[in-house]
Amino acid sequence: MNIKPCHVFSRLTVPIRTATRGRNRRNASCRPMEPLIFQPVIGTLSFPIDCERKIDQEENNGVGISSSAKKAAIIITNICEKNGELGCNAKHFENVLEGVETGAFWRLLGLNEGECEAVVTEDYVPDSLLALNEPFENIAARVNTIYEVDEHCGIQRISSGQLPKFSILHPKKNLIFDFGSEIYVWVGRNGNRIATQHAVAYAKAVRTRPLNAIFGVDQMILGDNFDVTRPVWCLLIKLTQGLNDLLFQHKFHDWQEVTLHTYNTPAQWKASTSPASLLHEEQDACNLGRNLASQSVEEPVLILEKTKLYRNSKNIFTENIRYFVLDGENALNEIDELWILKDDRCYIVKWEYRIERIGIRKLDGTEREKETGRPRVAYFYWLGKKTTKTEQGLCALALRNYDTAHFPHERIAQGQEPPLFLRLFQGSLVICGCGSGIFLVYGSSISSEARMEEQILPIVYRAHAVYIALNDGKITILEGVGSNESSKIAAMNFAKKVKMHYSAFEQFISEPIIDHCYLTGTENYLIIEADHWIKPPRLFRLFEKDGEELLSTHWDPSLPFSFQQDSFRDTIMVDQDNRLWLWSDKTVSTFALHVANAYWSGRNGPKTVICKTQEPDSFKALFAKWDDFIDEIDENELNVQSSLRCQPVDLDELLRLRTKTWPLEKVTSRDLPLGVDLNRLEQYLNDDDFQSVFRMERTAFYALPQWKQIVLRKKHKLF
Repeated sequence: MNIKPCHVFSRLTVPIRTATRGRNRRNASCRPMEPLIFQPVIGTLSFPIDCERKIDQEENNGVGISSSAKKAAIIITNICEKNGELGCNAKHFENVLEGVETGAFWRLLGLNEGECEAVVTEDYVPDSLLALNEPFENIAARVNTIYEVDEHCGIQRISSGQLPKFSILHPKKNLIFDFGSEIYVWVGRNGNRIATQHAVAYAKAVRTRPLNAIFGVDQMILGDNFDVTRPVWCLLIKLTQGLNDLLFQHKFHDWQEVTLHTYNTPAQWKASTSPASLLHEEQDACNLGRNLASQSVEEPVLILEKTKLYRNSKNIFTENIRYFVLDGENALNEIDELWILKDDRCYIVKWEYRIERIGIRKLDGTEREKETGRPRVAYFYWLGKKTTKTEQGLCALALRNYDTAHFPHERIAQGQEPPLFLRLFQGSLVICGCGSGIFLVYGSSISSEARMEEQILPIVYRAHAVYIALNDGKITILEGVGSNESSKIAAMNFAKKVKMHYSAFEQFISEPIIDHCYLTGTENYLIIEADHWIKPPRLFRLFEKDGEELLSTHWDPSLPFSFQQDSFRDTIMVDQDNRLWLWSDKTVSTFALHVANAYWSGRNGPKTVICKTQEPDSFKALFAKWDDFIDEIDENELNVQSSLRCQPVDLDELLRLRTKTWPLEKVTSRDLPLGVDLNRLEQYLNDDDFQSVFRMERTAFYALPQWKQIVLRKKHKLF
């Protein structure tokens, strides 16, 4: 999807302010700004100015002009090469030196002869700029805001008022950079495309909103008023990772030129000395599998004000908590108590807290008696899964209008509650809304992080979980045979809480009693059981030649579940601790098989490959709810793809089929198992057939240049 800039050069001229960062600094800060008369005559600055057919570059007489002018020239050249993408159709540029025949230049800005003479003889520099005592880029950074669109299409502000860092650009991210006069939608090459669409829509909405900056900074930096909306000359650009855009790159003073590297494409061709270049790919897969296996589980962390808050931190103290609920479009009503959340509402929690500084002592070595650590505030806005995108946006907008002090705001989607948020409810958080009266209990090793959530009918119970049913004047605790003590204790605490506040639940008109029941499979309950469940599984997503671990916001060894079904796309490796699953929404690649095999090396337990729509119950039981996927194979492709939806198969057996040799006739006719590499069919020939076809050994064949190998494959119908 292409986005055209929104009238970037709507007037005759639109300057781009550039400023050097200092002597011997590599980058320059660049900002499109309003074409005001005084703007081009500020010392130590260079300004590319777009005209109808050319770009004039003015150089002032200030110190360091040569460096700034050179950088401006590079940026101008880049703009000219974009062939009008920025609204500029100029093909070349000219330098304009102050005081040297500048009349034509000033007339382009709309000045008459008298005004031109006044400009030449009188330099006007705003007092606000004269008062600056820090680099331009530090001042300009005050208008910067960066948003991230996660895999659930939630939008979070991850940076504000700071210089962006190159490390934030991750291949799997969708980011929105709001630089005031420029808004960029940056798309990583492996980013979620649905999230990209949400990022584009949100960027368009941001462009219609005022700039969130200190009063007067917009005029000083950008030369225009951004209090109501953005001027029409502001940029809106979508960038895909790898595209060259100097205006964007110069915002990063630690920008790095990255040479893309893939596992099967060496940076420089070298003759292979191994029996086959395929061994390199197999070795890369094994290395990736071992690296993933060596990673430890990352503890959930919440970052507020650049401080990492861990769930086990002992120096975090809550001072006060206030609760609000969104009422209507923009009204926030404060409520006295909140522990029951409806899945069709939006709630806001104001957390006032303090982080005690550890190890602070007096000069004599004794510890300080007074409390240390300044008061802090953070807002959490919780969004139920049944709320619309409009309601979620209204909640965020209402919070922004309410929080005039601009404290950190954390967006929390239902099911993604971080541990520190759960602890604010002291282990009594209840999420309801569907009316079934049956709740799944999420116990934890930390009792204050427990919660329970109402389930949608029909319910397939998990044998290692604990449920609470509210009906017939009873609170029934349904304990699975494999449930742990943390969930059982949490369920009893919830039952007592519900009994005490029974009037808050529509199922009761009088005080209920507490009853127990065990999910043994003999009752009228549909139960599925995981294979020797121990703790919630770890998930790894495998890409074409790479992989990463999926992180859960609330992973804990005592939780019954930590991930949801919506995490499953592409190829997912599921480590159940006592067995390994390899799930794929298409034919699993041989590379993924090698990765999984290396990951599980040295461990006991079965390794099973499963295809989308063919998940067994023992696999589904690892997740709180599993809705069967719909087979999306086209009817015209059923004969070709019938084996794709095969039953679960042992990984070793499938890997053996993928790597064994076959008779020459079967290879050339492509009568091979689904998933083999059709671009390298020669690897499935035995040594004798290989010799008879290519008249050379494998080592000699793979020592040839790639183009030569491809020619020979095509010649012998092996490509």
